[in-house]
Amino acid sequence: MSGKRAGPAGKRSRTVRLLGRSAGCLIVFLASATAAVAADAPDPGNAGCLAAPSASCLFDVAVDTAHRLPNPDIRNQTLRQIVDSQLSAGDLDRAEATALSIGPGILRIWAIRAVAVARAGADDLAGAEATAHQLDVQAELEWTFVEIAAKLAHNGRIDDARRQAERLAEAGLFEVVSGEIAQAQARAGRLDDARTSIAAMRDTTERSRAMRELARAEARSGDIGSAYVTAESIPESGLRGAAYISIAGALAEVGDSPGALQALDHLPFPGLVSTGQSVVARAQARRGNFDVALATAAGITSLNARSLAYSVIARELALAGDLTRAQDVASRIEHPLRQSAIFNELAGHFAHSGDIKRAFAQVSTIAHPGIRTWGFAAVSMRLQANGDLPGAQSALDHAMQEAAGMSQEDIRAISYARIAEEMARR
Repeated sequence: MSGKRAGPAGKRSRTVRLLGRSAGCLIVFLASATAAVAADAPDPGNAGCLAAPSASCLFDVAVDTAHRLPNPDIRNQTLRQIVDSQLSAGDLDRAEATALSIGPGILRIWAIRAVAVARAGADDLAGAEATAHQLDVQAELEWTFVEIAAKLAHNGRIDDARRQAERLAEAGLFEVVSGEIAQAQARAGRLDDARTSIAAMRDTTERSRAMRELARAEARSGDIGSAYVTAESIPESGLRGAAYISIAGALAEVGDSPGALQALDHLPFPGLVSTGQSVVARAQARRGNFDVALATAAGITSLNARSLAYSVIARELALAGDLTRAQDVASRIEHPLRQSAIFNELAGHFAHSGDIKRAFAQVSTIAHPGIRTWGFAAVSMRLQANGDLPGAQSALDHAMQEAAGMSQEDIRAISYARIAEEMARR
């Protein structure tokens, strides 16, 4: 769903391709690596998978490891993260089984809801509803139907979304779905339909959300005047500010940086300025105006917003083929997890360019052990796609040894799931 709400919380499905089923796939380690990993395996029964891993068996190892965690809170948190990896890999059935194995509480609810929404996103409405009915609390079931309706609207299935809304017992939730439909219409460029939907809404917050999305769509269509009119009439100040930020981003996307910065002068309170500047810098980078984007980013006072801007600039530089400069910009990112994620992406680019040594060196600089493990797995899959099976084997060897060497079993379980996710996605 769009935005954050105080109510109960709400990936695109693809066929899981399990590596290791054909002769050309990367499934066998060197004998020494196999022995090292197997020795650290949490259960001797997993030794076969850890020696010749596939996405399927690694997910099973991850879940098995998580279920042996003695602390129920850590166990449930770990299983919830494994569900996210399974959903990202498109393995919805396994994700549902994992979600149902989570102990009672909000994490179980969120996991089941995430699976239901993923099924809706895959156009499996019957499956989504069946998954939703695994929830035994009526209020949570209702919110899950809201999330399903939002996903249907996002996929353009407006009539199905409305039918879902009609089943809701609480009138306020119907208004939430109406707002999601209006936002979906705006994103799809159906601006007149969005305006009609918004005009019928009564809830101030949901109407403000929908109007924010309409202003964003109007700005992206080039109708800046209408976007300003919409933004100015948004009742809630925070969402009105978000609309002005969207206008600024749209102007930056077409190269009007002065106009973009002027749009930020309309922000209702100073706390939004850093966010707006970050959006502008990111749009400038996507346009290829890297020097301008870097100058904008340098003036951002918020560490998080500045780090996000530098992350996108580094990513766009890498996509443009300037890996050296991308690495320099990435080194300026002050948020450790964000920097680790970009270093991971850069490693993949180095691997794709054939610079395996630099790819390995880049991953080795990642401070976060989980992301470092995922980085080696991503490099492995990129090298395999390039036909470099020896290099891919070496990178997967590193990933598996990183995971097996982790003393915290919850981090180890998540790392195995991340490796499996990467394997299934390639």
